[in-house]
Amino acid sequence: MRVAARRMRAAWRVFGDGLEREARRRYVRDLREIGTRLGAVRDLDVLLEILAADAVGRSERGRAGLAPLLRAWDADREARRVELVGVLESESFARFVAEYEEFTETEGLAALPLAPHAPGLVRTRMPATAWTAYQTVWAFDDDMAGADLATLHQLRIAGKWLRYTLEFVREALEPEATPLIRTVVALQDHLGAQHDFHVAAELAREFASGSGALTSHERKSIERFVRRLDEGVEQSGRAFVPTWRALVAPAYRRRLGRGLARL
Repeated sequence: MRVAARRMRAAWRVFGDGLEREARRRYVRDLREIGTRLGAVRDLDVLLEILAADAVGRSERGRAGLAPLLRAWDADREARRVELVGVLESESFARFVAEYEEFTETEGLAALPLAPHAPGLVRTRMPATAWTAYQTVWAFDDDMAGADLATLHQLRIAGKWLRYTLEFVREALEPEATPLIRTVVALQDHLGAQHDFHVAAELAREFASGSGALTSHERKSIERFVRRLDEGVEQSGRAFVPTWRALVAPAYRRRLGRGLARL
């Protein structure tokens, strides 16, 4: 559901200039709010999944050492889930769904008139739109040698918009679209895993330093968990180069150009 909200925001980003400004601002704002609520729960799902994966193969004593962290994240997740359910069951959300459904199913609603000779077709709009999305990603190339995690997170966001842009016109870009998108997905998956490890490490480190009720064994178990996550972040960084080079290679741009030339 969070991804669906994000895809709709991406659609507004790509095609929204064909619709009235007030509609754009309103629906993007609402979608962002919904996505934030969903993300608060999903992010904790990811943390719990990372913790569960780390527990595989650990001794019973090792798993017990991480139990306080598990309980804390699980409780936080449940609290955020309750908040989310409250939002999804609210009258305001029901009203948003009804109005957004009407908007999407009513032809021409909030549409702006197309000026004479303005690019209004996929084949006349998407070449510039797709290249803009790609060049936003490509522009990171000069900074990749010493990129920090904040820069890589921004790259991940830029890659997300490139992926969604290409997916909106996938059928028209085939047979080039699938390999183009697959390369971006590889970038997203790689940076996503690295980001998740980093966030989990920071939150676990914060929990260990802020909890005075931990036993010595529990504190050491969480510290070892943090070290394993930090190592995962470093390993992801070292393995990132081939994934990145595939996206900024001339062969990728040639493939993108061929797809756009067929429109």
